[in-house]
Amino acid sequence: MFKGCSSQFSQATKGIASGVLTLGIALLCFGGLIVVLPAIFIFIAAGFFFLVGMSVVGYAIRLFLTAHQMDKAGSGGRENVRIHDPNEHL
Repeated sequence: MFKGCSSQFSQATKGIASGVLTLGIALLCFGGLIVVLPAIFIFIAAGFFFLVGMSVVGYAIRLFLTAHQMDKAGSGGRENVRIHDPNEHL
């Protein structure tokens, strides 16, 4: 009944298994490097968290400034925006 599909499922399963095996080996190697060279990875992780934190703070400041500008404008939205209804002519 599923003769044509079994080879496709087999190929898909082999592809997924290959990807998972590659990921597993990469994670094992990465873990081994962390055990062997912990000081380097501490600085890498600290730098990553610092950059992500700066990005989040910058995004929050942009949101606060946008909200302040919207409050100052009084309209609370965009000006000169028209909504077009495609069913308007019906």
